[in-house]
Amino acid sequence: MLTMSELARQWEDYLAKERNLIIYHPDDPLRAALAHGALLGVKAAGLPEGMLAAVVATIESASVTLPLGVGGRSLVLLSRSAIADPVTHMEVVGHEGHHDQQSDTIGHAQSAVDYILSLRLRAAREADAYAVGLFIRYVLTGYLDVESAVRALRSDTYDLDGEGLNLAEGFLRSHLATIGAGLCPNLTTARLFLTWLRQVAPERIVPALAA
Repeated sequence: MLTMSELARQWEDYLAKERNLIIYHPDDPLRAALAHGALLGVKAAGLPEGMLAAVVATIESASVTLPLGVGGRSLVLLSRSAIADPVTHMEVVGHEGHHDQQSDTIGHAQSAVDYILSLRLRAAREADAYAVGLFIRYVLTGYLDVESAVRALRSDTYDLDGEGLNLAEGFLRSHLATIGAGLCPNLTTARLFLTWLRQVAPERIVPALAA
């Protein structure tokens, strides 16, 4: 049986190949250089001060996906907390991989515009990616705390408030109801993870989803 650490590494490698990702861990010197370059680009983009501060804080301290705009590739810069344990590692890689899938589906430039200008689209995309990560954790551990998950949307990580937060909570509750019923949410990366895990380590799947 694969250890959880081995499984996490294999999931990262699989998703990187499947989604055309280049994933950097926090101790990789290139991560710091790439984050610095991204910060310079964001600061030069002329975003409103409040939004700029949120984006800068995210790049500096959280995991982030940065589309390259060339060949459909994206960079994923993992934070230190993202690899604190194997389950969290798989959860965050799935979350960021889903953001890449969202961006690829509608185009990187349009995705960036939508994220900045459309409260509804930003709320939906954050809720969807967050639900992918929560589903991965549920598949592996059986853990699902709906209210705790919804409260987490209020953290600075998601930069949501007011109407955007209410929208995101509604989207997330819908996904969590599906997961709680023992079903896979209709999210590409969630389905991809479950299919992959059934092939490489079916014994790791909680009974509700093992069939």
